[in-house]
Amino acid sequence: MKICSSSWVPANSNPQILPLTPFDPEVRTLADSFAKVGELLPLLLYAHQEGSSRTAAALWLGQNGPVEVMNFRQLQVLLADWDGAPPEARQVQDAMALARSAAEQRAKDRNQQWQCRYATALARQLSSAKLRLQRELGRYLASWALSGNNLQGVLEQLLQLERGSSDRIRRCLERLGGRVPWSVDQSRDLDIWVRSLPEAKRQARLLGSELDAALRDPRWAAQLVPFR
Repeated sequence: MKICSSSWVPANSNPQILPLTPFDPEVRTLADSFAKVGELLPLLLYAHQEGSSRTAAALWLGQNGPVEVMNFRQLQVLLADWDGAPPEARQVQDAMALARSAAEQRAKDRNQQWQCRYATALARQLSSAKLRLQRELGRYLASWALSGNNLQGVLEQLLQLERGSSDRIRRCLERLGGRVPWSVDQSRDLDIWVRSLPEAKRQARLLGSELDAALRDPRWAAQLVPFR
């Protein structure tokens, strides 16, 4: 014999008491035994899925018309006031249309909200990846020039050099939109950074490992991720 409770308090205090859930096969079987063929109940449920969003609407057919059920406490009050009389078929049809409309609109609104949040999250990931790549490209160029000034001129010179450096820079420019406008403050910060860098580390920077890592940043994959 299985003991169930609709409250989490006894379920937490006694491991033999299970939470009352409609997903339990025995609970569903018990609930189905109370229903008769053709019998109409005042509680109506309608679920709808829009994209990745699934919502449901619950309506109670009372004496004063359909009322949307927002929580379990409200449902308990409605059940306590119910006289047991079934609603008319016409009332059920009209109320089901209202429940369908409410669930569809709610799912649509929520799906739009999720799309906006999803797009915002992807945009933030791409922005972070671009900032990282721009920073590493600036440090790479400054390591070549021994200065944070005239970075654009150094970039153009490196594009004419050996294939390794030019290919790496071209890939950076593709990711950054073709041109990188360094501000005066950024150039000053890069100049301070490269002048404080030990010579051995500056030489290591010329290998471009940090720049390659920025190009392989997994956040670039946000450009290819569709919303589902």
